Amino acid sequence: MTDETHSNKRILSNSSLELDCDIVSKVFNEIKQKGILGQGVKCSMKDDSEEIEMLSHSNDFMDLVKMHRLKKQISMRYVAQSIGKDDETYRQYELKYNEIQDYKIAENLIEVLELQDVLDLPDYFKIMKKYSKENIIEIVNKVGKKVFSEETSIPIPTINCWSQKKSGKTLATDTYKKMVDFFINHNIVY
Repeated sequence: MTDETHSNKRILSNSSLELDCDIVSKVFNEIKQKGILGQGVKCSMKDDSEEIEMLSHSNDFMDLVKMHRLKKQISMRYVAQSIGKDDETYRQYELKYNEIQDYKIAENLIEVLELQDVLDLPDYFKIMKKYSKENIIEIVNKVGKKVFSEETSIPIPTINCWSQKKSGKTLATDTYKKMVDFFINHNIVY
């Protein structure tokens, strides 16, 4: 072994190595298909074209964010750090294990990936940005809980909980998603 090769290995071992779980999964699938002692493994690390194509047919905000991230070949880690989240939290957003609960995070994603001219903030986040829980309660009181419940599929007991002091300061993203058609049908600007 030459000194130069040994030096390169040391540099690599002393530096931080970023791995994308999807890429690692592709490598291990290739190894599994060829057998551990099989021929040399050749695996393209950036062949995301099938996934990009699949995601391009979605209207889901996170699917579109992921599609653009993959197109631009930007790592999850970079995006996570740029929006102030840890790697696992961001990964869970992309996998839809967790839903973004703050419109500011969605705005940051659009900014970090430079998608201002390509991707709009979803309507439910626009409503969340403009209308706090207290504003939503006022709207509910104006139209009536029964009407609001029927048009949004949000149960009346849930609506009643919003006014209690023990309830959280904000409403869940899923709740705002259910309100989009209501806002459109009642010509409420957001």
